[in-house]
Amino acid sequence: MAYDIPGGEPLFVQPQPYGDLLSLVEQTHVPGVWLQGAAGTGKTTLLRRAEREFADRGSPTLLISAAELEQPEELGEYMLDLIQQSGQSNLLAEGTIARSSAGRAPVDHAAEYLKTIGSKERPAVLLVDGLDQSPFPDRLARSLGELSDQLENWTLIVSSQTGRELDRHIWRSRDFSVLHTQPLGPVQGHDLLGIQAPTASQSLDAVLDSAMEPLVPLLIQLAITQEPVHISSLAASTRTPEADVRMQLDHSVFAQHAPAPDTYTVADAVRDRILSKRVLAPPFTLSKLTFGNEAAEEDDRLDASFVPRPMLEEVRESCTIVIGDRGAGKSAIYRKLSEDEAWGGHVDVIKRSDLADLLQQLVAADTALTVERCRAVWLVALSSLVASEIGDDAPKALRRTASDLRAAFGTGEGHSVPLIKRLLGPVGRAMAGSSLTFAVGPINVVGRLPAEGEKLGKKTIDVPGFLKACDDHLVATGRQMKIMLDRVDEMFKYERPQQEQLVQALFQMEAYVTQFQRIGVIVFVRTDLFELYDIQEKNKLVSRSLTLEWSEDDWLRVLVNRVFTNPSLEHLAQAVRDEHGAIDLGRAFEVLFPADIEGQPVERWLMDSVRNGNGKVSPRLAVLLLLKIRNRSINRDAVVTSLPLFSGQALQSAMTELSTLSFSEVTDDFKVAKTFVLSCRAGKLQDFTLPDVEHLFGEADGPMNEQVLMLERLGFLERVVLRDQPGGSTIYRIPKLYTRCWDHK
Repeated sequence: MAYDIPGGEPLFVQPQPYGDLLSLVEQTHVPGVWLQGAAGTGKTTLLRRAEREFADRGSPTLLISAAELEQPEELGEYMLDLIQQSGQSNLLAEGTIARSSAGRAPVDHAAEYLKTIGSKERPAVLLVDGLDQSPFPDRLARSLGELSDQLENWTLIVSSQTGRELDRHIWRSRDFSVLHTQPLGPVQGHDLLGIQAPTASQSLDAVLDSAMEPLVPLLIQLAITQEPVHISSLAASTRTPEADVRMQLDHSVFAQHAPAPDTYTVADAVRDRILSKRVLAPPFTLSKLTFGNEAAEEDDRLDASFVPRPMLEEVRESCTIVIGDRGAGKSAIYRKLSEDEAWGGHVDVIKRSDLADLLQQLVAADTALTVERCRAVWLVALSSLVASEIGDDAPKALRRTASDLRAAFGTGEGHSVPLIKRLLGPVGRAMAGSSLTFAVGPINVVGRLPAEGEKLGKKTIDVPGFLKACDDHLVATGRQMKIMLDRVDEMFKYERPQQEQLVQALFQMEAYVTQFQRIGVIVFVRTDLFELYDIQEKNKLVSRSLTLEWSEDDWLRVLVNRVFTNPSLEHLAQAVRDEHGAIDLGRAFEVLFPADIEGQPVERWLMDSVRNGNGKVSPRLAVLLLLKIRNRSINRDAVVTSLPLFSGQALQSAMTELSTLSFSEVTDDFKVAKTFVLSCRAGKLQDFTLPDVEHLFGEADGPMNEQVLMLERLGFLERVVLRDQPGGSTIYRIPKLYTRCWDHK
């Protein structure tokens, strides 16, 4: 109920306790009323409204804030000062002592003057707000009780929070009536929205529309979380001193005290209005949110959501081999490095994401494939990429050889067109046209140009000599070349013997290139290929290698950043930024997801659900999860009006679908131990020892030990050593990432 007061602002109060209070004072003339209620239920507002009501009816009225009384002994002085400041000093008898050399006016001294005010027909009213907020509430309660005994013509009204331990016998002994305020219901909450804020003389909408209103950031912080917020958190998130926060909220009708000390909240109706006007605006639906593409090559949100990591600098400075699981971000780093201006103008960055197509064409027709021949093919491919950047300032002989290579491989001007589409396999296949021989030590790679191509005649190119000449030229001109090779795992994906030879040869080529001063390669390779295949002198690669691993915080930040790249969430993102402008993860999760999922904090539940058997998490899964959440949200086409943004049901359903995709990747993409993996799902086997399941391995999939090793490398199996006997014992566990889909639909 909103009461309009001439000359003042309307104040919203709860009708029943307010009406009861007026009735008790006006009709029964009780000595006192104790107003109890939880924090934020309107006790202060009710007393302020009552003060005006009694004053308008002609009753001498005095309102005291208990929090401003540092000592109960100040009560007398405080009351006399208030009377003088309020313009009611004419009520005091002449000679009233406010202070003396003996100190402050005591309660009984003040009573001598106060008891002359009021009458039995029109008693004076003393309202004391927030007794429990006094530094010494029990002592103040006793002082008030003593004052009440001496002031027969006064009615004492005191408010305090329900449940606070006070000296209750004081009130019972003086026949104080007890009234209770209750939290606002939905209808009352909506009534509140139409009134004016006491501190700003504006409606809530007007307050929210004001860019300069200091209350707005505080109200937004209270609105975006379902739980009460401590004053220290509000101060930190809005970069406002705690004293100012307290002042703003204590004097606002829109904020409420919560039961816990120094915490605040807002009514649901107030929260809804704040969200609709200042946070979830302009209106949007979940179906319109986008989160980028799980493939970095086609991801339009990569730059906006990229989580900066120190590994980029390591790759620029010293690393030539980047190792990571599928989805660990190899292609994302490849793309960031290929677009990164931090290399400087003296570095030519050469990228070729379709190199796997070239290599497969080079060796496809070779029936006598060996590691040595694959190494030669790699060097031929490398020379074609280096040739694409040799300009007119190079020596004539070097320019001529580079021109031949560009003509043969379609690189150079226009070389951004996918190579496989330009060549249609001209090298390593018998086609009409000129032949070209690439000499790599004792091995020759012979190719033929398309009939419609440039006629080069029969030529032989010394590949090592060409690369050495290019390196010398780069030294002379003060330039460098960085050739980045990605998607190595796409080569002979399902023909492991050939793939192993190409991977082994790749690292031999990488080692060979380290002899050059200005030509360098950066190889992006999947972890299981690097660990499983027999790579010579692998220990010598340690200083040049970098393994991509993601901490929990980094993975969660990828998830959050992806959400907040949406322009429609700009205001929500701003509300959860810290003092440095970065997204605060804790506050971000409060507005995006329910606090708990399946009995776990949502952050812990997420990490347990996406971690593989090697303890690693893939940022690609964060993108996939968000895409699934959006599609699984029941009200995805409805305008979003509340937080958290995503429901627990949508999150759980999306995670189940993500589990299904991860399991299918093992069986249908990696095609490792397929018989065993499918048997585990059929029997819902999640923990076991090898002797218990050895009969489930298919002979056609290879030796059991090799299958187990492959599954461990892929993260499908987690090896656990138990100290349950001398020497311990080993069990294997399948992570939730793969098993959730077995039990959930």
